[in-house]
Amino acid sequence: MPLQILGLNHNTAPVELREQVVFAGDDIQRALNQLKTLQGVEEAVLLSTCNRTEFYVISAQDGREQLKAWLHNDRKLNDTFAESLFMLDEEEAIRHIFRVACGLDSMVLGEPQILGQLKDAYRHAQDANTLGSHLSRLLQHTFSVAKKIRTDTEIGASPVSAAYAAVNLAQQFSRASSSTRPCSSEPARRSNSSRGTWSAKASVACSSPIAASSVRKPSPASSAASRCHCPRSPAPCPRRIS
Repeated sequence: MPLQILGLNHNTAPVELREQVVFAGDDIQRALNQLKTLQGVEEAVLLSTCNRTEFYVISAQDGREQLKAWLHNDRKLNDTFAESLFMLDEEEAIRHIFRVACGLDSMVLGEPQILGQLKDAYRHAQDANTLGSHLSRLLQHTFSVAKKIRTDTEIGASPVSAAYAAVNLAQQFSRASSSTRPCSSEPARRSNSSRGTWSAKASVACSSPIAASSVRKPSPASSAASRCHCPRSPAPCPRRIS
């Protein structure tokens, strides 16, 4: 019987649909136990994360159609969900599993969590007795390939998750904006300090007895002249000063 894949992921389905088909906890064991009862399905592994739900099965040709109908009924999906499904066979299916394990098919290139999630799917299939010799050998070889890829390449140098990538990008924008922002507080600080210095000097000058004695008092003439409201002219003011 051939290897077949039926599933949907972040490349084929919106997040609203992906949330409807997530399997977690005891729901995984329940789903695998029901897959064993489907006609034509010999082996099955269920990989379910926030970005993908994929069934890796060894089955007859009609086994995948049985799986598709079961998923539709189990999750109470409308008929349009089939537009978001993808199906792969044999070599294309093997290539896809390799890409998933290495992080090449992830939303963030090279993220390592998917390999651990695939190993968890392997253990869940073992516990449910849906893992046969074909899928067992394939996944064991997949884990070795993924480890070699991560050891011999720099694919793991990228951010480890979408959340980490978002935070890292926000920090870069923050540093860039702060480095290009004009320093408008420095002139104001200098201006305030200058005003404070001159005020202090004026206060000291006014309180000094020497400075106070050196201030010239206005004469009566200058005081009267200052009170004169005649228009300015070259001639002297006709008002007598008494």
